[in-house]
Amino acid sequence: MAVLGINPGRLGMGLTGVAFTDPTALTDLCGIEHDLPRQRPETSTQFVYKVIAAMGGPATFYQHFYVGSLDPLVLLKNGLNYNYYDSPVLTKALWPYIQL
Repeated sequence: MAVLGINPGRLGMGLTGVAFTDPTALTDLCGIEHDLPRQRPETSTQFVYKVIAAMGGPATFYQHFYVGSLDPLVLLKNGLNYNYYDSPVLTKALWPYIQL
């Protein structure tokens, strides 16, 4: 089963390559060591990993679910996350690609 978000965040999947997983969660919750800088935990990561914990933890959860994004691109505006649906022009431009 797939669980899809809108698009990756710059401090989560944009850094780790793992959807809704910031560098802290990657190490502390998934047991994956890395050299990425630790920062404050991402709000979306905290929420998603509460759900994952309630469903048996990362090892069990990821055996049954694929987590990803409708649009795999990290979108930024003025250095901050930007959602494709916040701009009708961007939505129209990306929509054929998102539907693949």
